Amino acid sequence: MSNNLVINWFREAKRNLSLRLRLFLAFAILGLAGTIIVVLLVQQSLEVASFSDQAIKYSQSQGQEFDQASVNLALARQLFRVKAVSAVAILLLLSAFLAWSFQKHMIVPLGRLEAGVKEIAGGRLDYRIDVIRPDEIGIIAAEFNNVTESLSKSYFDLERRFSQLTNLYQISKAVSVTNDIDDLLNQALRQSLDLMGAESGSIMLLAPETDELKIHAAVGLDQKTIDSTRVKLGEGISGRVAAEGKALMVQDDVRKARRPGASDVTDALSVPLIVKDQVIGVINANNKAGSRFDEDDLRFFTTLAGQIAASAANATLVDDIQEAYFNTIKVLAAAIDAKDKYTHGHSERVAKYSVTIARQMGLSPEDLTRIEAAAYLHDIGKIGVPDQVLNKNGRLTDEEMDKIKRHPVEAAEILGLIDFPWGDVVPGVRGHHERCDGKGYPDGLAGDDIPPDARIIAVADSYDAMTSDRPYRKGLEKTKAVTELVNGRGSQFDGQAVDAFIPALLSEWMSSVPGLLVDNLELLATGSSGSD
Repeated sequence: MSNNLVINWFREAKRNLSLRLRLFLAFAILGLAGTIIVVLLVQQSLEVASFSDQAIKYSQSQGQEFDQASVNLALARQLFRVKAVSAVAILLLLSAFLAWSFQKHMIVPLGRLEAGVKEIAGGRLDYRIDVIRPDEIGIIAAEFNNVTESLSKSYFDLERRFSQLTNLYQISKAVSVTNDIDDLLNQALRQSLDLMGAESGSIMLLAPETDELKIHAAVGLDQKTIDSTRVKLGEGISGRVAAEGKALMVQDDVRKARRPGASDVTDALSVPLIVKDQVIGVINANNKAGSRFDEDDLRFFTTLAGQIAASAANATLVDDIQEAYFNTIKVLAAAIDAKDKYTHGHSERVAKYSVTIARQMGLSPEDLTRIEAAAYLHDIGKIGVPDQVLNKNGRLTDEEMDKIKRHPVEAAEILGLIDFPWGDVVPGVRGHHERCDGKGYPDGLAGDDIPPDARIIAVADSYDAMTSDRPYRKGLEKTKAVTELVNGRGSQFDGQAVDAFIPALLSEWMSSVPGLLVDNLELLATGSSGSD
């Protein structure tokens, strides 16, 4: 019993030895063995010499011939050679065993690590290194797999959000070509359920005269169910959503199948269709393939519902679709802002300030809409920046800063494939961190080479950044932020944009800021318009 305990303890201790300790023990054993062999050989050499002297003395005392002593000496030397060869053979065998062990425990795992790096570099983000052991190599392999998994998740998330944005626009285009309400609703529902990965769903519109919901479009439901279903306000999931005007997600068993051959509803989403603050119906999705609906699905479905509701209004179809599409942009911008707890509402404020500047500069309504869209989307490239970098409570490293500085490029690549109805938003997005003196990023543009939209957004973005709290500093007072804009006029910021922004701020603050402060701001505005 005790022997088994000792053996088990030894095996467990062996498994827990670190790689460095194993290598140290291996070479220590090899060195000790070599030392012992050398000592033994030296000892044998001394014994042979002693034996030789004794043999010669004995032969002389006995009167024997010296040749017999030579024979005895030769035998002793032969025995020494045998022992020496045996010792060297043992040392070589031990060295070969250690070399084999080194190959098995070091070279092969390192080869797997190298192969894994090459696979990832080749684009296989689903590749995982199969090295499971408790030493340093095992730890490196596990961390490598963790990094790869995180990278794969971020890439998938970016790809999914890009797909959602693209498909949202495609849905908008599809439903805008028909004036038939049922055809419009069926097209929108089919594409929405495909994007959601849902098995079935329906769009129900509210009949004001009866306060009942009736199915106008359905996927995965039989015709009898479609024709006979009537839901009063407040009843069931759909009736409750229509009555309260709030979306609902149910992740547990929802409803057993009512007819043979039909599927049970395991999880469901129900979102109200709202037009001008009035609920006109609901859209439902059931049974997400392979998993359950989550908060991301609910937010996305809510965005889709906004588009469908606007289209269903059918009075000003194109205008309503564009408004819903713009709401989609706002939702996406809010989702990006939500990655960083310190930038909540940042994109919305930047859009507001940008439109204010553009309006003060006398730009057209079309320009205002394009600039507003670009301002909402200016930080969409941060979707690819790790959360731990965005939310770091302290100064960023150079490597982390490089990741942040990539976000205008990432945003331009995402948005460049989309045909926006208000014109090209990419120049304003890509260039919003450029400086008039050429010291900005990502392209180092200067002066008039910076797109006009980008110059406007840069002023709005910088002002909101300066006046917002960050984990490493308190936001500046508004007057100090304005002073920074004035000081950076012509070097960091476009002079016309600064000159347009400050009077707008004065007008906004006039009713709430003390007179002395207003006077100071007026002096700032005068100073900014008189110098570059």
